[in-house]
Amino acid sequence: MKKVIIFFVLSIFFLAGCENTGKDPLKQFCEVAEDCEKYETILDCVGEWACQNKQCVFECGTGKGNPYLQLQVEPISGTAPLQVTFQADLFDVEGYEEEYYCTSTTWDFGEGEKLTAIPSCIPYEEAKKQDDFIQLSYEEQYTYEKPGTYSVSFALGNLQSQTILITVIDKKQQQCKEDNDCVPAECCHPRYVVNKKYAPQCEGIACTESCEGPLDCGAGHPACEKGICVIVADNPQY
Repeated sequence: MKKVIIFFVLSIFFLAGCENTGKDPLKQFCEVAEDCEKYETILDCVGEWACQNKQCVFECGTGKGNPYLQLQVEPISGTAPLQVTFQADLFDVEGYEEEYYCTSTTWDFGEGEKLTAIPSCIPYEEAKKQDDFIQLSYEEQYTYEKPGTYSVSFALGNLQSQTILITVIDKKQQQCKEDNDCVPAECCHPRYVVNKKYAPQCEGIACTESCEGPLDCGAGHPACEKGICVIVADNPQY
C-alpha cells in the first residue's frame, strides 16, 4: 500500500481578497506555537499551528506518520437550496490497516442530525489478502434547504476530520440598490457577495494567502446589477 503524505506550510493573514504586494499586513506574532491557538482557521486541511520567525503559520498534515482524515467540500457557499458534495480521504494508514478496516462512518452536516453507517465486511484476515482492501475515500451529498452557516465534519470510527464552514445564502440577502451595498459573503476566499447588512463577522479569523476565489488578489469586485449583488470579474485568470 502506498503511503500518502500531505505536508505543506501556509502563510496566513486576516482578511481574504487582499492583493499580495510582498508586504506582510496584519501578521500574527508569537513566541511559541501556543500563542497561535487563539486564532481560528478556515482551511481545507488537517494540521496544527507553529511559530516560525515569531510569526504564526498553519502547517497542513500531521507530520507524525499517524492516520488522518482530509475533508473536501464543494461548493462551500451558495444560495438555498444548496446541494453540496463531500469527500473525505484517509491518509497515512499504513501500519494501522486493521484498526481502520470496516470502521463506522459519521457525517455531520451541521443541522443537528448525523448520518452514521456501520458497514458489513468479511473478516480482516481474509480481506487483507486482497489489494487495496482499506477504503481510503468516502463520498456523500447533502442539500441545505435553509440559509445559515453550517459546521461540517466527517468521522471514521474515533478519527475526526477537520471542520469546514458552509454558508447558505437567502436570495433576499443579495438584494441591493448600489455597488456600495455589496460585500463578500465569507471571510476567506469568498465566492459570493451579499448586502452589507448580512456581512460575516471576521474578527479573529485567519485565512490562507493563496488566490482561490473570484475576489482574491484583484480577480474581481462586488457590484450591484439589476438589484442583485454580483461579482464582476477584473481578472479572468481566477
